[in-house]
Amino acid sequence: AGGSTFTVKVVPLSATTFSDAGEISVAEGSGLHVIADFIYTLLDRRWDKMLHTTSFETSANNPAYFDELPSIDPLGSLRFRTGAKRFGRTNISVSLVDLDILSGITTRTARTVPLNILPVNSKPSFSAPAQVFVYEDAYLTGNHFSAPFASSIIPGPDTLPGPQEELWDESGQTVSFVVELVGGGGSIFAAQPTISADGILNFTLAEHQSGNGSFSLRLVDSGGRALGGSDTSDAWLLTIVVQPLNDAPIFTVSCDAPVAEGILTCTDECAAGAVLGCGIQVTIDENCVNCAEHPMPGGCV
Repeated sequence: AGGSTFTVKVVPLSATTFSDAGEISVAEGSGLHVIADFIYTLLDRRWDKMLHTTSFETSANNPAYFDELPSIDPLGSLRFRTGAKRFGRTNISVSLVDLDILSGITTRTARTVPLNILPVNSKPSFSAPAQVFVYEDAYLTGNHFSAPFASSIIPGPDTLPGPQEELWDESGQTVSFVVELVGGGGSIFAAQPTISADGILNFTLAEHQSGNGSFSLRLVDSGGRALGGSDTSDAWLLTIVVQPLNDAPIFTVSCDAPVAEGILTCTDECAAGAVLGCGIQVTIDENCVNCAEHPMPGGCV
């Protein structure tokens, strides 16, 4: 098969990247990769080339990395699909197969291309109840609500070792919760709800307020989003229900209103002209009408 050659062209395309050494780098679970013009030159100057057929064969030294094994399509593109949660280094071997039709002799010319499948960050997760119930005025300033809420908080899922015992450990990542009001009355809170990294829910109620507040909760880890990774959990909806209580009745009395003799006693606040919220009146005699308008003579106590 003398004179028959082919060249592997290594060029960056789409989500696939290449090193100067011709190594292909892709992210784990990143779907189907089609590298166009992977085979871009095929020269055959033999006088009897019509008596030869050529084709390509591909193989991988570790097929477990792939959901779809490497192949060369009729346009010379390299195709393969990597599997989720499988990463590491492997080699793709591409062989030009030359068959001499007359003799039946097959000649193979092989090239090996290194493939680096890179791990990506997996989204964190947690568990939590959908509702929290409290009573009106139960957790005011100085006595705020603080209790364990979220559990099973993990930066990323546990993964089994790869085909060559590779292990991507996300347990060292830090996490934080994002709490966003999405419905209901935010005014029922004096301090809006927050969740600590260890899952403690905190909030302070506004005085004499009841109703519902709905919040979207997301857990974010420090692993980032490089190569299509995910650092944010699925959203969880939390509803905090503040149940009303029956309050004691209240009333106010104006200190400027005249009153009958011998009913109430004038306070210093009433005498100074305080009107609302005083609630106590004055005992009068024939010399005074009410406390707010008159200094207290001897008969006004």
